Amino acid sequence: MSGFEINTPKRDSILKIALNGFGVKVGNSDELFVDATNNNIGQKKHYLLQAILAVNDMFNLAQETVYSLFKEDVELFFRSSGIIFSKDLKLTGKSGFDHNIDFLIPQSKNKPERLIKTINNAKKDTVLSSIMAFNDINQLRETKTQNYVVYNDIEKEVSKDIIYALENYGVKNIPWSKKELCHSEFTLN
Repeated sequence: MSGFEINTPKRDSILKIALNGFGVKVGNSDELFVDATNNNIGQKKHYLLQAILAVNDMFNLAQETVYSLFKEDVELFFRSSGIIFSKDLKLTGKSGFDHNIDFLIPQSKNKPERLIKTINNAKKDTVLSSIMAFNDINQLRETKTQNYVVYNDIEKEVSKDIIYALENYGVKNIPWSKKELCHSEFTLN
């Protein structure tokens, strides 16, 4: 569909809601169409145009929704890979502030507990926020914890400065283009 992948349940749901509201269907070749008669052709054309605009808006989803979709992609990959995790945790740091952690992989015999934040658009402010959250949380954790950022590098290349900053603070990072690294880092054995 014009380069927009409908590869998760959430994306499929967003598309269906947008199209169903206008009575528009998706054909076998991913084309959008409406069934019309001579009496309602004008109205059906209008609905089709409105649906096309709604699908176009999917390319410009609010940043929060895009982040949510990326996090969902990571979760689906973890599940399909048999990675055991807890998700959407709120952990308190030494500062007294609560921090949202996207995934926690429990400690195993050979590996420490792993905290994971996902970043869809790796910019200076989001990376610094993640580093601060990890440092704040780790000062209160009784168990040894390894921190990770899984970042989306599919849409846009991530600056070497971003990677350097994460590494300087001991935060391991996994680009989504190399998501297979999650297997060795996040499995329990």
